[in-house]
Amino acid sequence: MERGGSGVRRILPWAAPLVFLGVFLLLVFLRVDRIDALIGPELDCPGCLNRSVLIHDAPYVGVVLACMLGGFALPFGVWAVCLRLVAFVGVLLYGMDLAVSWQLSTRLHIADLRVFAAQPAVLGSHLAHTGLVNWPTALAALLGCACFLFIPRRLPCGRKTLAVLALPPVVLLGAGLVLDPGRYVRDWALFNVVEVNFETGAAKPYRRIDEIAAAPESRFCAPGTESLSQGKGDLIVLILESWSPYQSALLGELNDWTPRLDAIARDNQYYSHMVAAGFATHEGLMGVLTGMEFLSPVKSFFEVKPFETSWGQSRTLPRLLGERGYRSAFFTSGNLAFMGKGEWLRDVGFDHVEGHDHPFYQNQPRLHFDSPPDGTLYAHVLDYIDQGTGGTPRLIVVENVSSHHPFIQPLTLEHSEEAVFRYMDKTVGDFYDALKAKGFLERGNLLIVGDHRAMVPLRPGEHARWGRSSLSRIPAIWAGAGTQQLGEISAPFHQADILDTVEWNVSPGEVCSARGLRDMLHPERTSPACLFHARGDRRDRIDVFCTEGEGTIQLAGDRTAMREWDAAPGFEEQTREVQQAAVTKLNRYRVDRDKPVAATKIRRKREAV
Repeated sequence: MERGGSGVRRILPWAAPLVFLGVFLLLVFLRVDRIDALIGPELDCPGCLNRSVLIHDAPYVGVVLACMLGGFALPFGVWAVCLRLVAFVGVLLYGMDLAVSWQLSTRLHIADLRVFAAQPAVLGSHLAHTGLVNWPTALAALLGCACFLFIPRRLPCGRKTLAVLALPPVVLLGAGLVLDPGRYVRDWALFNVVEVNFETGAAKPYRRIDEIAAAPESRFCAPGTESLSQGKGDLIVLILESWSPYQSALLGELNDWTPRLDAIARDNQYYSHMVAAGFATHEGLMGVLTGMEFLSPVKSFFEVKPFETSWGQSRTLPRLLGERGYRSAFFTSGNLAFMGKGEWLRDVGFDHVEGHDHPFYQNQPRLHFDSPPDGTLYAHVLDYIDQGTGGTPRLIVVENVSSHHPFIQPLTLEHSEEAVFRYMDKTVGDFYDALKAKGFLERGNLLIVGDHRAMVPLRPGEHARWGRSSLSRIPAIWAGAGTQQLGEISAPFHQADILDTVEWNVSPGEVCSARGLRDMLHPERTSPACLFHARGDRRDRIDVFCTEGEGTIQLAGDRTAMREWDAAPGFEEQTREVQQAAVTKLNRYRVDRDKPVAATKIRRKREAV
């Protein structure tokens, strides 16, 4: 008995380190396998990126293993617990990063956690309703963490054994620092989680601000058309969560999940080359409602706040139409406390804002951000439209939620991307048919637009079809009295062009803009422009799409420059001038976009005094 007990006592100290090591190595294997499955097919070279991923991860893995070893080699005490805690957090971040990259087209950014977790109650409710967190599993993990951190055991081995155990972490650290992992265009997936979080290019300040601000900026002026406001009809802007071309047989020919939206597009004016401002919902809202071209404030990601650069804006969609007699209302079925969305919507000028807590949604099932199914949201909006305003035109912005990731069909609770977007398609189709039956489209206008391309990795065939713009493309449809032609509009447009379009088509007099004439309703008279998209995979890079070509700009303060460029056929000789013009515009835009924020802070301080 004593011998058996003695054997158990000898083995027990090794249990926690070995379990820890096994879990960590499993995560490393899963990450390598995931990257190979995600990118290998594009290279037609299975396994080619395994070496690069392992080299990028080697220093990170080496440091975590060294901390784990030190935590169990030292006598149990404060230093041992601290080292174990560092090792545990290292594995936790590694696993979270793997989960994010598995589900989304981005990586784990600590700054995102800071922004999205600002309302923990809302986030917790969202995680619970969507099943993203399994609470028994979470509790078991916490119990395992406690055992790992506080088990008062140290490894029963001498210095020679410890030296041998320390060799692998040292080798890993050295290999990561010495070996060249190579380069690849999709390197966002290859970097380790620390490298991803210390992309400092976007935070590098500009030293030559006066020079940037003094750069010449041409302004174009032309008379407005008043084509949207002549009939005094309502304008509905329906913003669809994660609506993407790859889901449409009409726009992408990859899937046929949205047949009713495709039919609506064919019967009206639809845009086959529409670019989103960014990769997330708040960026889409900022693009549509404030004309934001892209989000990239000149500050550390850890300083960025929700709806950064779009507070205190004087030129917004509700304010623009409010000056011409429109009342404005915003409807969503999601929780407006998340990221302070309700406060921001009032800041941009909406007269009426509603979220998930309206009495209309009582006793409804809840999913993402406490939202009821989309069908209930549209029924409520139709009731609001029927109430009328005595002839006062209205701007009605509707944001759906049911197609948010993770994809769960709100009625059947089926975990299926196809089922979710077929549900979205049906409910939007029913909403459109109801508007048409009311005669709404004979006097009013309906704009349907995506907020961003779905936050999932590229689907098979997307990159081959759209190349660099795969992660920025969204659909858009304009229906109603303001449309000038039916069918496809292939000219490139951007979410920021929606605000410009409305201004050009409700203004009785002359309109001037530094962006030129950008009019989605009159594409034949639209000025060409470079369109920008803030990437979710690499936050220090901005994709730019111009008539003369397309490329990627690397942010680095005064050293911001075009990193990649593919000239369009026939424009090879203009490459240098076009690139410089795009970089100059980007720099000026980033500097100018922060000014209203500073002005708002000063105004609020004065009001408080």
